[in-house]
Amino acid sequence: MNTREKELDFDGFDRYCKNVAIPTTSISHYKSYLRDGLNVLLQTERYSNRNVEEVLDDFLKHKQNDANFLKEEFEKIRNQNDKYKNKTDLYSGFTAALKKYRDFLEKKYPMSKEELEKKYDTIIQSLISGPIILKTVTGAKFKLKANSNKSFYVSALNGETDMSVSKEKLMRVLYENEAYTYTSYEPVIIQYLFGLIEPEKEGIKNMIEEPSNKSYPLKNIIFYGPPGTGKTYHTINKALEIIYNCDCDKEGLDKYIDEDQNIDSEIKRLKNKREKYKKVFEYYKAQGQIKFVTFHQSYGYEEFIEGLKAKTVNKQIEYKVEDGIFKKLCKKASLKAEIEQNIELDDPNQTVWKMSLGEAGTEKAKQIREYCFENNIIALGFCVSNIKFEGKNSSEILEEMKKINKNCKEEDANKTSRFINELKENDIVLIAGDDLKTITGIAKVKHTYNVLSNNCPDFMKGYEQFREVEWLAKNIDLKVDDLLYEGKQRLGRGTLIKNNTIDIKKLFNAEKNYVLIIDEINRGNISKIFGELITLIEEDKRLGADEAMKVALPYSGDHSEPFGVPSNLYIIGTMNTADRSIALMDTALRRRFVFEEMMPYPELLGKIEVAKDKDREMIDLKEMLKTINDRIEYLYDRDHTIGHAYFMGLEKVRDEKRFDELGQVFKNRIIPLLQEYFYDDWEKIRLMLGDNQKDEDFRFIQVSKEKNAKDLFGNIESEGFDGMINEEKKIYTLNEKAFKKSESYIGIYDPERARKTGQTSDNETKQP
Repeated sequence: MNTREKELDFDGFDRYCKNVAIPTTSISHYKSYLRDGLNVLLQTERYSNRNVEEVLDDFLKHKQNDANFLKEEFEKIRNQNDKYKNKTDLYSGFTAALKKYRDFLEKKYPMSKEELEKKYDTIIQSLISGPIILKTVTGAKFKLKANSNKSFYVSALNGETDMSVSKEKLMRVLYENEAYTYTSYEPVIIQYLFGLIEPEKEGIKNMIEEPSNKSYPLKNIIFYGPPGTGKTYHTINKALEIIYNCDCDKEGLDKYIDEDQNIDSEIKRLKNKREKYKKVFEYYKAQGQIKFVTFHQSYGYEEFIEGLKAKTVNKQIEYKVEDGIFKKLCKKASLKAEIEQNIELDDPNQTVWKMSLGEAGTEKAKQIREYCFENNIIALGFCVSNIKFEGKNSSEILEEMKKINKNCKEEDANKTSRFINELKENDIVLIAGDDLKTITGIAKVKHTYNVLSNNCPDFMKGYEQFREVEWLAKNIDLKVDDLLYEGKQRLGRGTLIKNNTIDIKKLFNAEKNYVLIIDEINRGNISKIFGELITLIEEDKRLGADEAMKVALPYSGDHSEPFGVPSNLYIIGTMNTADRSIALMDTALRRRFVFEEMMPYPELLGKIEVAKDKDREMIDLKEMLKTINDRIEYLYDRDHTIGHAYFMGLEKVRDEKRFDELGQVFKNRIIPLLQEYFYDDWEKIRLMLGDNQKDEDFRFIQVSKEKNAKDLFGNIESEGFDGMINEEKKIYTLNEKAFKKSESYIGIYDPERARKTGQTSDNETKQP
């Protein structure tokens, strides 16, 4: 730390960040950006001879009026410094960190000291009669109680001793920023007092188990951590927890899977839990209850929510609004509420029908469905359909039809009569999918019957008979497997028939949960993708909540049919911290998601045995990964450590092939990752792998030779390149032989043992 940096109170800033519940990873990034950004800023002409406090005040003051204040000069200096050259986000990161540092200096807290003292006393009074249970964002549970001396008593739910925390101590820590070592307890109390976490159950007086049918508590969660820590892997368990509405840490998933009648018995009998969970996950993915999407830089609102898509109709280009994956899932999740409002069970005056729009499986059928969805109608087509038959019975309709087309049959007239005369107002129509195994729409019939005009689209010719409807759901792709009566395999055949296959009561069953998994959520432009819906995903803004909100969408919405996010839709995101710091994420996103950190867990590698052959010493994968990560954390940061998942695949490889596979993992995955982290600084990469402590033969990266600039380019001084090209340059190469020697891997974490092992091998080789 240079002299100017010491003017920053990093210790106090660290305590402040912990007090306002900023994640440890974010604190580390804030401090890094503060340090590096300040070093660049102090090299600008404006700030080169001023003290740090003046610099920070002046910079923030001008940033309020000019978002790019000094950015050009800042970037120029950064690009000239090898240390910061690759930190392309340093300007924005420094600005964000500086604002947080200013909050620390000004002691900005979620509430004033007086408000907090009042809340403290109120909570203490309520706790004297019995404890409450707090669950932190990482899932840890604590029991919180109080005594007559007005002190908090806290304990983790793992048998730890209660710890007393007084009001005086908390106030000194918070508002006077007193220095002391944090335990696991103080942050929990601070977060609870500031309203950042809530009790699991209001008014708990005893340590009781929560009911197993409670809703899963986290609507929006992001798993974040370095690459290879199992974030995407972990979403499978979390998604199934949500589907089954359970806490698998407490109850386990197997119990729910075994009781699930939708899951095949062969899947239930699988002994490999991971394989079983993946198959169940894939089943619910196929059913449409789980959707998976990956964000990237080009992903936008049009793909996620809705957008205009160009289509050719009658040789003319038309632009139509198409729902994105999020809106489609919201519609499906909202289906039960719509059904409850519009379908009356056992009502003799309300009939449920099944209908097909167009000839199943054809492109024309898709066009007809889209037209009907857009125009709030259902359309019928037979041999003659462009004549209005209102007031006529079946025989009269057939007589009219035959005047135009002698091939018309009695069946045509009967179905037309049913469509006109039997389909009553408020009846429900289920629109069949192409394979009769899905429902694509649910409509409520209005009174109006009519015929389309002659200028309707060509694909509607022959389907001019229509009834006005109110669409309760459209474009839903609802699987009917678990809605059918026993013995039925699909929806009934026929263009328009009374429902005899769907058990409508099953649509009123317990509400299903739906899950949207967003992989690499931090790689997308959040404001561009979510748009106005970033507000609607908050728990208290969901449909059915006390402060529920709906908005008119820009492409399709109007104020008569606004859009909202249902409460039974859950969002799981994954985020690679090596790509982008959590501290620099879109603030609106960070406030609406709970973040659960997932770090490397080397202990999982403890049971994987790897050796070159059965007579050689085992390679300790756990210790090897831990050593590499300790070095990365020291020279870079913990966000760029290497996850255990890179090595978990070795467990599935046969013993005799495992050592060779380890070499492939290092050569094709670990070393390229280190190259990316350290920007091809081979000396640092060698330090990560312990090559500087190994014998030459066991080094993964070797200095093949040093090349002289004059040997390559001749007399460069006369050409004006003097000083621009290094006289000597080291050339690094991969040592292919090292990947085939166990000492190369042992030497990463225990170089002395690697030398002894290597010497033993040499002696064995020399023996006759």
